[in-house]
Amino acid sequence: MVSDSRTLTSSALGRKTNSAGEVTFKKPGRMRWDYEKPEKSSYVTDGGVLWLYEPDDKQAFKQDLKSSQLPAALAFLTGQGKLAAEFDITFWKSPATPSPYGTARDYVLALVPKAPQAQVKTILFVVDPASFDVRETVLFDQQGNVNDLTFAELRFNTGLADGTFRWAPPAGVRLIDAAKLGK
Repeated sequence: MVSDSRTLTSSALGRKTNSAGEVTFKKPGRMRWDYEKPEKSSYVTDGGVLWLYEPDDKQAFKQDLKSSQLPAALAFLTGQGKLAAEFDITFWKSPATPSPYGTARDYVLALVPKAPQAQVKTILFVVDPASFDVRETVLFDQQGNVNDLTFAELRFNTGLADGTFRWAPPAGVRLIDAAKLGK
């Protein structure tokens, strides 16, 4: 379980959006992101289905992860992926060169996909040199957008119930199935 703040910089709109909330992971493949700011939203996956719930808009998006390209992008977060198999990993800048991410003492690793990906150009991991915890991830996509996630208050092995990663839309919520979009 982790506190999370996120800054999404849109290249096309020239605008930054800040979000704050909590993220929870459990192997294998389970993840939950609950944002409180600027609007409430939740991303929940049990490893098979990903839900995005927007309570203020009374809508939920459903995506089957087995039939999408999303698993490769999420695999490293859920503990299922092999980073070295899918990415070339280097220091983003020399450890002696200041970085705009993390602190001067942090390691900043650059992960570049070995095979081109539409959603990912480069991922940076800001790693605490004492604990080797990832304190920040920065995702650069092919359109020039930057998604910067900073993690704090990390807690490990807290015994999370599997039900934390199950979700069903409440009554009155409009359901949008990603598999049916564009058909």
